[in-house]
Amino acid sequence: MLHRALAVSNTQNPRYVAIMKALHRYAFTVRFDDADPAGISYFSNVFRFQHAAYEDWVVASGLDYAAWFLGARGYGVPLRSVSAEYAGPLRPGQSYQLELFLERTGRSSFTLVGHIVTSPGATPLAVIRSTHVFIDTQSGQSIEIPDFARPLLA
Repeated sequence: MLHRALAVSNTQNPRYVAIMKALHRYAFTVRFDDADPAGISYFSNVFRFQHAAYEDWVVASGLDYAAWFLGARGYGVPLRSVSAEYAGPLRPGQSYQLELFLERTGRSSFTLVGHIVTSPGATPLAVIRSTHVFIDTQSGQSIEIPDFARPLLA
């Protein structure tokens, strides 16, 4: 599908960049307190930027925040795994976008990929991959992706 994310190495190939379609774009500015003493965004902040984009995407898709993130309907969607690759610095005072892509949807989980870029379609400065799994909040066991969420993750 066109919105599926590609591996970071493929982002150098214009043919692949041209077919990528982001699910959501999240604009942010790196703040002074986001940086380490070298004046570069502290490495773990990319996970915060990714999650902010993910939260915005869920709400922009019309889903209830409390149900999705706070377990208000008896299910949760915690992280199963997260990783990042870094290709360039994120500097305080600079504005960036996180382009969010759906890489994979399984029976009970889905994987999002975020590209932090200076402008839409630019070579990523960081690529963040996060896998989320639906669970029953009472048992803690994984459950199938609920029917109402399937269209969002197709």
